[in-house]
Amino acid sequence: MNLQNLVDFCEGAGLPSPFSGANVPDPLNLDTVINAIMIRCGLLTPVYPEPEVFREMTRHWFDTKQWTFEHLIKVIQSEYSPIENVFEDRTETTDYNSKNITSGGYTDTASGKDTISDSGTDSEQLSGTDGRDISNSGTDSTTNTISAFNSATYQPDNRSETTHGHAVADDITYGKKTDTTYGKKSDTTYGKQIKRVNDETASRTGKDTLSVNRHGNVGVTTSQQLINEELELLRHFDIYSYIAKLFEEDMFIMIY
Repeated sequence: MNLQNLVDFCEGAGLPSPFSGANVPDPLNLDTVINAIMIRCGLLTPVYPEPEVFREMTRHWFDTKQWTFEHLIKVIQSEYSPIENVFEDRTETTDYNSKNITSGGYTDTASGKDTISDSGTDSEQLSGTDGRDISNSGTDSTTNTISAFNSATYQPDNRSETTHGHAVADDITYGKKTDTTYGKKSDTTYGKQIKRVNDETASRTGKDTLSVNRHGNVGVTTSQQLINEELELLRHFDIYSYIAKLFEEDMFIMIY
């Protein structure tokens, strides 16, 4: 029993159509799909020749092919230019509002003691003698004269002499000793603590958006070739015939 016989049998017996329960998405027309199937598969033998089984399997097949039908429609209805060269539409968005938080701290502590000590003795001593003698030598004579009443000239009266032979010694002796003793001690104690705390806040948030829409041919095909391929596609491709072909491959015994 071929598909046409099965359809006729259901009509004559008052049974639902073998395609009852089948559905297709808009804008496809279900009657046009069924007609395309009958034209292609009317004389083929169904895999499931029983009317009820064929009807259920047909409904199941159409349900599972809904995604395929929808994408076929999108492909056919997609807008494009067959002779357009490569075109790239790029959108870049940068929006930053960042936030960084740094917290914590560290402590510097100086502790301990430094001691500076001066000890010992410095001595300064002057020794020796500086000597000098002051001496007077020689004789000083003094003669006194007088004039007598019976003489017109002066006559010696008396004479005194002073002899210098006295020596005065002036010696300076150095023997002074000066001592300086160091015993001073200076202590410096460290116990100061310095604490530094960091609590810095900075913000940075946002997003980078890069959208690239690239379409068109790469420029290695001439516009005339692209037009010819487009016309060839339109001449040979029919979505209803394509669906009928898929139905044939899944629902019929492929023996002619």
